[in-house]
Amino acid sequence: MRQITREDHALRVRFDHAAGLQSKGGPPTSFEIAGSDGKFVPAEARIDGQTIVVSSPSATMPVKVRYGWSNSPNCNLFNGEGLPASPFEGESK
Repeated sequence: MRQITREDHALRVRFDHAAGLQSKGGPPTSFEIAGSDGKFVPAEARIDGQTIVVSSPSATMPVKVRYGWSNSPNCNLFNGEGLPASPFEGESK
């Protein structure tokens, strides 16, 4: 993960080495977001070019996002070379 920015009620995550970004077996999974209270909730994620847009109706003003942050995450995000995205946690700037 390189950068996180807020766009309305969602967070956009930019990655290094994201050419050909894809999710295997459906939409990207294992994303969570949190508002200023720091409480993470499950989030929907979608690929938009070389970025991921993450949102949830339970966090209308998100500031943090994390991926693959559970004991047994179902991570399905890969780059064009077939390398998986590493788990991360970050805050919007």
